[in-house]
Amino acid sequence: MTPHGQLRPLHPEADDGAGTRSRRTTTAGPDPGPVRSITRGEAEDPETGPGSTRPAARKRQHTPRRANRVFVIGSDGKPLMPCTVRRARQLIDAGRVRRRDYRPYTIHLKDRCTGDGRTAVQPVEVRCRPGPRHTGIAVVATLDDHDRVLYQEEIDHRTDISRRLIQRKAHRRRRRATKWFRKPRFDNRRRPAGWLPPSIESVVSNQQHRIERLAQRSGASTACIQTGKFDTHKILDPSVSGKGYQQGPLYQRHLREYIATQYDHRCVYCGKGDWEDATRFNLDHIVPRSAGGATNIRNLVWSCQPCNQRKGDRPVREFLRENPERINAVLRQRPVPLAAAGQYAAICKRLVRRLEDSGLETSETTGADTAHARSAAGIVKTHANDAACCRSSGEIDSLRTPTTLKAAGHGRRKQIKSLPVGPYLAWRHQKPTTRRATPCPGHARHPNHVHRIRTGDTVRILTTDGWRKGEAQVEASRQRVHVRTSQARYSTSKATHIRRIATANGYRESN
Repeated sequence: MTPHGQLRPLHPEADDGAGTRSRRTTTAGPDPGPVRSITRGEAEDPETGPGSTRPAARKRQHTPRRANRVFVIGSDGKPLMPCTVRRARQLIDAGRVRRRDYRPYTIHLKDRCTGDGRTAVQPVEVRCRPGPRHTGIAVVATLDDHDRVLYQEEIDHRTDISRRLIQRKAHRRRRRATKWFRKPRFDNRRRPAGWLPPSIESVVSNQQHRIERLAQRSGASTACIQTGKFDTHKILDPSVSGKGYQQGPLYQRHLREYIATQYDHRCVYCGKGDWEDATRFNLDHIVPRSAGGATNIRNLVWSCQPCNQRKGDRPVREFLRENPERINAVLRQRPVPLAAAGQYAAICKRLVRRLEDSGLETSETTGADTAHARSAAGIVKTHANDAACCRSSGEIDSLRTPTTLKAAGHGRRKQIKSLPVGPYLAWRHQKPTTRRATPCPGHARHPNHVHRIRTGDTVRILTTDGWRKGEAQVEASRQRVHVRTSQARYSTSKATHIRRIATANGYRESN
């Protein structure tokens, strides 16, 4: 009898949609059998059948959908080898599972552990391809010089942190303006050791949290991180070398003089020269500073003051929509986005350091090695597939359909609601004539949970057909919880009709 969870070498195409072996397997792979036509319904030949409306679609190779493996924890609390979805259902139906966890899905067995002498565990490694916007993570087991992928996921990081910080700054200033006296504070503005900008801190924390959790569920003791650095100067100018790094285009020149020379001392919006009259000329940002535009030579143009004031913070295409021939002249030096390239090195360096401090054995690899392994295996480039190819020396089998996680944060932290119109103090002294269904602006807001359930939690709700599992959406003003399941949407306000089975942990899972 094959021990539970032990990986067996399979044919690359002998894995069905749930990650299990096909019943009809030959030396050349599984027998596909007759294929049902989607349009007509009769059996047809996969190569020459009339089911497809396009001849090219009949011979197209489709990547089979393979679900992620289910993580397994033994009766002694130590992780076992992940099993297939079908095997997990069999164990649950047989009553051998005492508990289930989510994100990622994990079952806890009653009667199997690593010390019973009949359960084998292979070495497992967590591989990560970090990024400032998207991150791919894979759990890989090495068996007979083959890298068997057990689990894959992709994380979409937050991009609203800068905007949220600006909003928080405005709310704090408004609250402080209402106080008549505030104690002076001088010693609370020091940044602690290892401080990172909030946007980068969010990315590193998400990656560290997911890697440590997957290592705990799978029993992995090592992690491989793809690291790298970007030469931003060479990205902008591929011919730069030697002293060119120190002597750039502004060497011994003034910024205004350089920009004016680039545009022949003429306004890029109206074509007026700065020598014609006494009109003042300014440096204008192609991407406005309010939209995150940087003050560098690739984001600055020579503009007269009237055009600069009329443009304001509008995009260039909107400002010049009636004069399209000017758009190319403005966008010929379109700024190259280098924020992600500059953040990548900081993210990788801090992630490796934090994983080492947590006790996880960490190794590093480069993007060139990942690209070589991916091209040798003929794998499509995605974030999750790059993570599976990190430091891969053999064949890569059983790629999975990655689970997508969206970092959603933990909700707003406003202490009061924003005012619709009018100043704060003037509104406070106005007594409402009728009772409002929702809390009045300026009053303390409702807690962001109902019956200790928050938005994004995985819950079970009692319906006429029994208990249904779904994702909760909290309506705190009415003290109701809306649950979206695979069948329908339900709502309840009773604490006895809803149970929480997994917290959101700042992520929203799709797939």
